[in-house]
Amino acid sequence: MKHLYILCGVIAAIAGTIFFMPAPDRDSKISEDELAKLVPVELMGHRFETGTGGADATYRMDDESYKVLEYPSAICRQFDIDGDLYDVVVIASRSKDAFHDPNICFAAQQWAIEKRTPTTIETKSRGEMPLTVISMFNKETRRQLAAYIYKGPGGFYSDTNRLKLAFLKEELMLGNNLEGVFYRFIPYFKDKDMPEAEQQAKLKAFVSNFVDETYKTSSGVL
Repeated sequence: MKHLYILCGVIAAIAGTIFFMPAPDRDSKISEDELAKLVPVELMGHRFETGTGGADATYRMDDESYKVLEYPSAICRQFDIDGDLYDVVVIASRSKDAFHDPNICFAAQQWAIEKRTPTTIETKSRGEMPLTVISMFNKETRRQLAAYIYKGPGGFYSDTNRLKLAFLKEELMLGNNLEGVFYRFIPYFKDKDMPEAEQQAKLKAFVSNFVDETYKTSSGVL
């Protein structure tokens, strides 16, 4: 019985500590103006393409995409690397609910995912990193490559489930490392007949360069 009282006392003390600890700040987030300063404006000697997005972006996500993704901060930039166009979207939020399965994200842009291939890339700044390469299609395009990475509590992840598990662990521990980031890449190659293996190699090389440059421009934040 004595041991039972001691155990109950320990549980009560832990519960009291958790109750009175300040809750993590889940409302503050990187604003789009701040995010624009962290994402590279130049890559591999080429500045991002100008467009309808103003001074900081090639274009802006449409209202429907913002709504589906629960209004995160987002920067959309396109880089023309020797005739190959790379469309890059970086999304930041402190809510795990802003990060959905890519089927939802791409469906909002009229894409359907056909195949997902988990793989890795080698980077100078962060070593080996996970990456998911997908093949997708829409009404106009039979097959289009894309790739994505998540960053969240504890590091980088190749799928949404692992990211959400990392968020859950951080929340259970009452931690405040709740900044999540989604990196999405879509390449449009000038050589339409390029074999898919070569397309994947060029896409992975671009992503590796982007990660290294982002590490510099964000001082390791992104």
